[in-house]
Amino acid sequence: MNERYRLPPIDRKAAAVPSLFSEEQFDAHYSKHHRTYIDKTNKSVEEGEFSHSSMLEYLASTTSGATFNQVAQAWNHTFFWFSLGLMRFPKTASDAPPAPIKAKAAELREEWIEAAASHFGSGWVWLVTNDEGKLRVVTTPNGETPLPSGERPLLVMDVWEHAYYLDYQSEKKAYAEKCWEHLNWEWAEALNRDPQLLAHVETTMCQDAACRTSPSQPRREHEQGNR
Repeated sequence: MNERYRLPPIDRKAAAVPSLFSEEQFDAHYSKHHRTYIDKTNKSVEEGEFSHSSMLEYLASTTSGATFNQVAQAWNHTFFWFSLGLMRFPKTASDAPPAPIKAKAAELREEWIEAAASHFGSGWVWLVTNDEGKLRVVTTPNGETPLPSGERPLLVMDVWEHAYYLDYQSEKKAYAEKCWEHLNWEWAEALNRDPQLLAHVETTMCQDAACRTSPSQPRREHEQGNR
């Protein structure tokens, strides 16, 4: 099989790994669940079901279907590892301290935790921003993302049971509280300054030139004229 994507390399020594997860929980999530989404995305590529040049463009214009489920989950999980500080990303000398976004988001902490605790079924909790710089907490079911709405994700938390159940059982709120403590505000700040950094999520999974040279910023649904 021609594998366009790979399981992205992570920093297992980052603080969030031992603080948030047991080794068994983390390996089940990363090495099994995430790998399965990557493998199924590669199968979709091989069978011509996913021929888009960019995951971002695809996810910004598509919200359902079997292929979407695999591509979105591959992308969402990688974004989750970035959100916990387990992935490296390009930095510049002009990077500002992460305080501004963190300070603005502090008042959203309880909303974030409650959104996770009350979310029914599988899904994700996101911190997003819009063109006016307003921060919001939103949830999406299953593998959906905020991208079709035009809002830009800055951080995400996985609230599928496979993300926490071995360690936290039914205490999803406790899991959400711990996740908040380990959110990577430097990543959120970098995304807020440079939306094109979203392309780096896919780049970390790419193994061929086709996706490494794809457009770096998703066009919105009304600009693409399809869905």
